[in-house]
Amino acid sequence: MKLQTRTSWITGYAYLGFGVGMFIDVCQNYEEDVLSSTDRDFIPAPLAVAGLGTRIKAGLLGILTEVVPAYNGIFFNLGLNFLEHVKQ
Repeated sequence: MKLQTRTSWITGYAYLGFGVGMFIDVCQNYEEDVLSSTDRDFIPAPLAVAGLGTRIKAGLLGILTEVVPAYNGIFFNLGLNFLEHVKQ
């Protein structure tokens, strides 16, 4: 689900949805107090995702900024939208 506002050069939005996250399980093996090997397992897990963002029109590109809560803090994302010129 996505909620957004419309203005001439800046668009605010909020979203809520579901996704899949990949957790990394790291197991380190020691022999005589020396690290002998490291095993990594990738574990998929279902996630609920939510965030707030803005899209700023910059010619043929769009600049995206997002604030996303996470289990260990808050992430700030910054990116480019190469499909800004495509009508939605």
